[in-house]
This record gives sequence, C-alpha cells and structure tokens, in this order.
Amino acid sequence: MATELLEQILPHVRKAIFPRRLPLLDWRMKVGNFPEAHLVGFKEKGWSDVRIPFDWGKNDRNIWFRSSIRIPEEFAGKTIALRLALPDALLYVNGAPLSGVDPQHCEVLLAHKARRNQDFLFAVEAYSDRSDRNHQFGTAELVEVNTTARALTNNLNSLHELEKLLEHGLPGLSEVRELIRRTLIFLKYFSPDGEEYPNAIVRALSFLQSTVATEYTEVRQGSIHLVGQSHLDVARLGRLQETIRKCGRSFSTAIRQLEEFPEYTYSQSQALLYDLAKRHFPPLYKEVRNYVSAGRWETAAATWVEPDCNIPSGESLVRHLLHGMRFLQSEFGQSTEVLWLPDSSGFPPSLPQIMKKAGINYFFTTKLLWNDTTTFPYSSFWWEGLDGSRILVHIPPQGLEARLTPKDLLKTAKAVEVDEDPAPVLQTFGYANGVGVTTEELDVAGVLSKTPGLVPSKLSGPAAFFKELAARSDTFPVWKKELYLEKHRGTYTTHGWIKRANREAERDLYVAEVLTVLRSTLPGASPAWTSDLSRAWKLLLQNQSHNIVTGTSIREAMDDARLDLNEVRKAASTVAAKAARGLLHAGTDTKGSHTFTAFNSLSYSRPTYIEVDVPNVSTGWSVHADDGTPLDFQLLERTKISCKLLVFLPDVPAFGFTSFTVKAAQESPVPSAGTWKMSQRFIETPRLRIRFDNRGGLSSVYDKSIRRELVQKGKRANTLQTFKDVPKEWEAWDLDADVERNKLAVLQFKGSKVVEAGPLRGTLRQEFRTASGTYIVQHIRLFHKTSRVDFESSVRWREHQTLLKAAFPLSVRPPNATYETQFGVVSRPTRSKVPEDKAKFEVPTQRWASLSDGKYGGAVVNDGKYGYDCRDNALRITLLRSPRFPHPIDPRHMTAPETTDQEDHLFTYSLVPFAGDWRSANVTATARGINVPVQVYSGTPLKAQESIFTLNRANIHCTALKISEDGAGVIVRLYEAHGRSTDASIAFGHKPLLVSECDLIERDIKPLPLKGARLGLKFKPFEIKTLRLTLTGKHK
Repeated sequence: MATELLEQILPHVRKAIFPRRLPLLDWRMKVGNFPEAHLVGFKEKGWSDVRIPFDWGKNDRNIWFRSSIRIPEEFAGKTIALRLALPDALLYVNGAPLSGVDPQHCEVLLAHKARRNQDFLFAVEAYSDRSDRNHQFGTAELVEVNTTARALTNNLNSLHELEKLLEHGLPGLSEVRELIRRTLIFLKYFSPDGEEYPNAIVRALSFLQSTVATEYTEVRQGSIHLVGQSHLDVARLGRLQETIRKCGRSFSTAIRQLEEFPEYTYSQSQALLYDLAKRHFPPLYKEVRNYVSAGRWETAAATWVEPDCNIPSGESLVRHLLHGMRFLQSEFGQSTEVLWLPDSSGFPPSLPQIMKKAGINYFFTTKLLWNDTTTFPYSSFWWEGLDGSRILVHIPPQGLEARLTPKDLLKTAKAVEVDEDPAPVLQTFGYANGVGVTTEELDVAGVLSKTPGLVPSKLSGPAAFFKELAARSDTFPVWKKELYLEKHRGTYTTHGWIKRANREAERDLYVAEVLTVLRSTLPGASPAWTSDLSRAWKLLLQNQSHNIVTGTSIREAMDDARLDLNEVRKAASTVAAKAARGLLHAGTDTKGSHTFTAFNSLSYSRPTYIEVDVPNVSTGWSVHADDGTPLDFQLLERTKISCKLLVFLPDVPAFGFTSFTVKAAQESPVPSAGTWKMSQRFIETPRLRIRFDNRGGLSSVYDKSIRRELVQKGKRANTLQTFKDVPKEWEAWDLDADVERNKLAVLQFKGSKVVEAGPLRGTLRQEFRTASGTYIVQHIRLFHKTSRVDFESSVRWREHQTLLKAAFPLSVRPPNATYETQFGVVSRPTRSKVPEDKAKFEVPTQRWASLSDGKYGGAVVNDGKYGYDCRDNALRITLLRSPRFPHPIDPRHMTAPETTDQEDHLFTYSLVPFAGDWRSANVTATARGINVPVQVYSGTPLKAQESIFTLNRANIHCTALKISEDGAGVIVRLYEAHGRSTDASIAFGHKPLLVSECDLIERDIKPLPLKGARLGLKFKPFEIKTLRLTLTGKHK
C-alpha cells in the first residue's frame, strides 16, 4: 500500500521543487583561457552569440560563456537558483566564483529572497575533458526553488530504496514502510495544484524529520561517521591547470553546501590545494578560512600533497609533513593529528614513526581494499613501526567515493555486524576530482541517521571520528609489518626517467642544503637561498603525488613533470654553486698545474674515485694531496685539447673538503695497484675474479679476499630478462603475477670489448640489441680498492608492453631477503608459502636489496630503481617497463595509444659482495655513497675547515643538514640504520650555543646537554632523531 501511494504522490512532490522557470537561452561564448572573463567589466570582444542548447567541446577545450539577467517581478521575494546542464564548469556570479557545475550539481542557489530588478551577471568557465566526444550546454534557466519539496523528494526516494533493500522480515522493514505511509498521509488528501499543497509538503517533511528524531530512540549497536570530501588528484588525468580549475569547483561547491546545511562539516586534504586556492581564487580562500575558523571545514592536510609512499625517500616523506603542517599553522593557526592518504600504492613500516614524530596520531586509507590476493584482516588496528612507534589506523569498509545512500550505508553496516559492541566506522562520501558531495546526500543525512534498518550514522569529520575510535582502542590488534598493497606493482617502475629524476632531485637538494649550512657560518650568506630551496622542495613534493612520480598520469602531465624536476635540479644546483663559491678560493691554475677540491656532503668520511679534466699540455702527470702525498690516478682518455684522469682519494672527511693538485710531468708514475687481467671473458682485479659466458652473463664472481664464490654454480649473474607485460587492467599501474610465464627472447648479445684495463679501474663494454631497435650498452666497471661491480647502463628503449629485469642468482640461500625502506629495512621471505607472501612477487625498495647467510652475501644497489623481487636465491632488479599511457577517461580498462619510456635511459646498478651481513658491510652507507657522490670544484677551501660535526657510530646516518624553516638555527636529522639500540655521540667542529631535540615539524621538544663540544644520544633500533643547533658568535 505504501509503495503504491508513494508512486502516486512522489511525482507531484518532485514537480513542486521548481514551481516557476525562466529559460535563459542567449549567451556569449569564446573558446580559450581568459583569466579575467569572470569580471563584471570584462569586454567581450571577439565573442560569439550562441543559443541554448549549444554543442561544443571535443578534446581538451576550455570555453567561457557569459550572460546576464534582471530579476522579473514574478521571482521577487522567492528563493531562486540557476540551473545549468554542463560538464565540469565553474560558475561566477557578479565577478565572484560561486559554485561548481556538473551532472551532479546542476542547481546553484542565487538568493533566498530575490529582489525585483536585481541584476546577475553569469560567467561560466567549462572544460570538455580529454575525449573526442561533443559536449552540450543543454539547459540554462532561472528557477524558483522549493527546498522543502526537494528535501522531501530525496528523503522519500531514499526510504523507498531502503524498503527494497531490506529483505522480508529483516529488522526495520515494517517500520520503514509505516514511516513512508504515515508521511504520505499529510499529502494524500490535498490537490497538487491547490494553494495548500506547499504547506502540506512542509508538514510532511516536518513530521518525517521529527518522527525519526523522537520515535526511534532505542539503542542500536554501532556508529557510522559520515565524512564529506572531494578527493582531488594532482595532475592525473589532466594537467595542473585542470587541477586548479577542479580546486575552484570543489571548494566553491563545498562552501555553498556549508551555507545551506549547518550540520555539515567538509574535509579536504593536501596543503597544495589550499595554496592553489589562495593564489588563484582569493575570494573562495577567504571563505574557506572562515569555515575553518568556525570548525566547519576540517583541513585534513598534513602533507603537501597525497604522496606515493614507496618512491619518495624518508627525508621526502618528512618534508611532505613539514611543509603541509607548517602551512596549516601559518594559514589557519592550527595543525591536525590525522593523516589521510587514500591512494598511495602501499605504506612502508617506517611511516608510523614518521607520523608520530610529526604530531600525527591517526591514519586512514581506503587503498588496501584494492588488494588482489588477500583481504586485509582488520578495519581498526594499531600499526607498530620499525622503531616501536604506534599509530591508530582505520581502513573504512568502503572505498573513497561511497555514497550517502541506504545501499552504501548497509554495506558499511556489514563491517560492524560481527561484533556485539562494535567500534565506530568511518564512511567517506562524495565524488572525486572536482565534484564532491551532492545536495541529495545532504538532504537525506538527517533522516537516514536514525532510520530503522540502518546502523546509526552522523555527519562528522576525521578528528571527531578518531577521538571516538581512540576511546575504544585498548583491545585493538597490533600490525607490525609494512602495509603492502597487493596491487599497482608496476608503479615502482613505470616511467623510468621520473624515478631517476626524483632520486637526483632529492640528492641535489640535500647537497645544496648542506653547502648552505656550511656557507652560513661565514659572512655574506644570502637568506634567499633558503627560500629558493623551500620553493624547490615544494615543487619536488608536488611531483611526488601518488600519480606523477608513479608514472600513472597522462602524457601531457608527465611532460610537465619533466620540466618541473629540471627546474628543481636547476634551483638546487644554482644555490649549491653559489654556496660553494663562498667556501672556496677561486682556482689559480697555471699551464701545467691544476688544483681541485673534493667535497663530501655525507656524515661519514669515505674514499672515492673522481674524474677530472685537465688541458693536454704534457706527456705525463702527477697527482698530490694538499699535504704533498702522492695519489693514485689513471689516464682514462686523451684528446688533442684535454686529458681525463681518474683520481683515487683514500679519505674525504665528513661534511669536509680535500684538495689535490694535478701537475704536468715527463711521465706518469705507475700505481702499485695489484693484479689486473682484462679480456672479454675473464677479468681479475686486486679484489675479484670474474668470468663471462658467451652471452655476456657473469658465470663467476670470486671474492679473493675471503675466497668465496658469489654466483650460484651453473647460473649467470646480470642476466637481462624480458617479459611480455600486458596487465588485465590499470596497465600503467599494474604488474600481474603471470608476467613470469610470458618470457621473451628479444635481446641479442652483440659482443664485448675491454675499454679500460686498470690500474685503478677496469671496464668491459657490452652491447645488446633487439629487432625493434632497442640497444643496451653496459659499461661493467671494477675498481682496485673495492669489490663493487658497477653496471653503468645506457638504454635506447623501443619495446612496447615489455618488462626488463636483471637477475643475480647468488650462492647463498637464506630464508629472507633484506630490502632497504625509508629509514630502515624490510625482511621478506625468499620462498612464498602463504598467500600474503605469494602476493609480494614484486616489492618496493629504496636503494638496495641483499641476500646473506650471515657469513657472506651480496647486495644489488641502484641509483633510481624501486622494484625488486627475490625467488629462492635469485635477486632481481626491475629496470624498465613500457606500458601504454593511461586513457584520460577510463584508465582502468582503456589506454592511450602512446607507449611510455620510449626514450634514452641512463642508470647504474651495482653488485656489492660482502663478508658477514648487510650490517657488518654497512651496505646502507655504500648505497648512499653511490647515490650521493663526492662533488668536485676548482680551487681550494678558504681555510682548513673542521667538519661541522662527526659521528662515532657507523650505523647512525644523517639525512638532513639544513637551515631551520624559521631561519633561527640549523636542523640535523639522524637515524639508526641497522636496527640496533645504539649509544652514539656527536663531536661538533664548533661548539653550538644550544642544542635541542625537536620533532619533524621543527618544534622544540627538550634541550639536550652538551659535554664540551660533544653530545651523547641514545637511539632505539631505526629511530629518527631531529636536532636544532643554535650556533654562536660568527657562526650564528
């Protein structure tokens, strides 16, 4: 009966929503970007007259429409709105951005009580998307709005949906039917065309709302916190300019909804979006700040963007929080305890500590719902990091874009049915990328919050949810591993160029900051350098968004990223060069004498090999340190005008300089570098004996120092393997488990040649080619003072949907392999016995992975690769893959025609044999040294400088030495790298006035006592510590 009555009455209520309409058919239009087209005084020169409906668009078109109206008599005193049928658009009214317009937001409220002859100027900026389809400006009309009729329509629709979803006999079904029937009684006996019908609608809605609030008061288990949001991807399926436009649409729509629904709280992540709004939409940003102050807009923006968490370094993850949290504090006078990362392809086990030391206590993500092999076992749990830090984590039962509908509320409710006294759960709702929450959802939130048949719900925000969840958290389970995503494994490798560019940018910024600190101890340092580096960091962080650095954005966005990262590196290099010039005397070279200075930016001293160019003015050379000690060197190349020398420096001090001079001589001395034998199939160095097969593979790597063979008998190391790589979906993102079955034999070995034969370095050049035009040239380099083998690779990649790996089957068979992660390591099984381990057939890694039996082992180190795997004793590094670009409309199932990575690639990976394990060999230091080489400058230091500080423990590493964000001190970030409790001390070259420990946001925690110029520190395993130094006197 209720259903039949509803079908009779509901169309009349729906018709009453817009009792009066006035079509606006005449508009002015122009295609293009016009920054001032929204202004009242804008001159429409060259614009065309169009009449609605109007077809427009196709691929990547921006278009403006303008029109105006004077409110006629019949609309005076009424609630009025503008209804527009357009794709993604932003409506400006009288020069100010008012609201986003899209298929979910067609109606924009203009005034609650319109005035006769009130003037409105409408300017609409619309975007076509990146499809080839035509778009239509289908409708434009001024309407009178009955918001009560709209709310009643939406609530009756929702109750009717709920009635159909509840199976016969389930609790709440009879109550829902009776609620619908009793509400309709208020309308049943009134004519829809009668004057009393609008009042009947008011009474019906009032009855419905009051009945739900007062009659259904029995205690029901569970609680759903409904968090409205509009997740915005930074330059994913559009360029940054489209992200800016989406920001304007999302923010303006949210503000209008906050005006209309006083019980609603909106949440938005990513500090960058607020920064974009501040720069591009000042009026909107002012309104945002007002709502933030009022507690209605929750800035869940702990990070600069929503970053990928596999590829950025640990220091980069710190900077995301540093710049995000400081932005919140400076702009809104507040911080947040919640980190919201819905889309990263997994989360490292160091993240709990990073969050905790930035003031973050709570974390939520929906991404683990994407797992393709196992179901993550918990919804709410404690996540314990490598150092023992714990963070309260919630994984909402539904994905990011759930709807505030009975269907999705019932889905969420299933998560709480298993417990007698369930903990609260969170459900985000709202469309992503420029759309957001719908008015229909907010209309029904109050009624559905207490309707029988549903778990109680309420409009909320992340902070309120976690406060309630924390009160129930004592008995929650503890997860002590990484949060590995069983999906999107290809993101570790797609677009090889950006992976290396990201690594290089991180390195260049680190070096520039160290040099800036050293230069700041002398007169004449520029404060602008710190600002320049801060801007460069933010640009790098922007490009570490979970779509850009992963290589899963459209081609145009990736092209923009290339320009951005070049700009980051240029800014860092410029600051570094200026700072270095202030630390060095200009070179005073003569015709036969050339002085160079090596600078070590790392926190430990190290030997190094350096290449230098000198004019070709002599048949021989000699090289001496600044104290006159002769140094080993090797002539690499001689041309008519110059000579290239390789110089070995046995020790470059931490944060310090070492000078050496190259002088002309009648002949060059021959270093006593030990045995060297070089041929195409056999190499012997002072450290190693290596044999090659007839296909270029390493059949033997024998370590002479401990008499051990590193390569498994009968196998070949550095075997280049190719596979057909066509994932079932999400081609740019995914790497499927069955890729191993699709092995290709496309690489042909074309031969090898000895190009250097010692005494410091030997090099064998190998070449591989394919029928498609790919060629790979590897310079296999070996050295006289280290057992490391470098594979310096130059690749012209022309393969499509092809995966390239390098395999190293080692002669050890431990149960676990060790992989570097941010601020620590991860141990993963080499033999998969359970589904969780089988899903890890490709894993994220930072700079190295290793196998060791405790007595001997080897590591594979990289300078910009992030995907590894290990099966039994075969350690493999993923070098390249070439999926097609994402399709801008349907990236899950479709692709663009272009293939990624069709370009020249330069990268180096290294095989590092070692005695003992990765700790005793300090593989982390070796890998860091490879990634942050010693810098070389002409000239000599201004004076003999002590290191700013030195560390007495090899397992304590420095990841940042920088000027503090407030400019009042120096920040030092250290971490324990071997997973061992450690008592360490720092010896300062110049005693600081004060030293304090601070958090990652550079807020002081406590002062630390100095003993003379030394500071003692106790580290827990993998602990991060951040210090603030206040320098004295001329070093201030």
